[in-house]
Amino acid sequence: MNTISEKVESIRESKGLSKKSVYDSLEMTRQGYDKMIENDTISASNLKIIANLFNVPISDFYSETANKVANIAYNDLIHEKDMRIAELSTTLDFVKNQVNFLQNLILPKLDNLEKLAKD
Repeated sequence: MNTISEKVESIRESKGLSKKSVYDSLEMTRQGYDKMIENDTISASNLKIIANLFNVPISDFYSETANKVANIAYNDLIHEKDMRIAELSTTLDFVKNQVNFLQNLILPKLDNLEKLAKD
């Protein structure tokens, strides 16, 4: 069950409600209701009316879809964080190499200065 329309029909059937009771509540014709369900084009206002009629929260129609969207968004965020960590790791390695280079360049000169200061 993937679409909101499929969930509407499933819940309607489980509640023992007729299509007529739903399309009458929506002030629609049977043909209009059938087309809306077939095309999965239920407006937010109609979905609210249906949720009230079925005595269920509107989230019941979105839960599976919302979870998929949330999982995709979460996975995208994790991927972005992993990419950023990789970039920072590369930058850190570069900085470490630069520090080592400068230490190798400067430390011998400091040793020479210390020797001269002692003399």
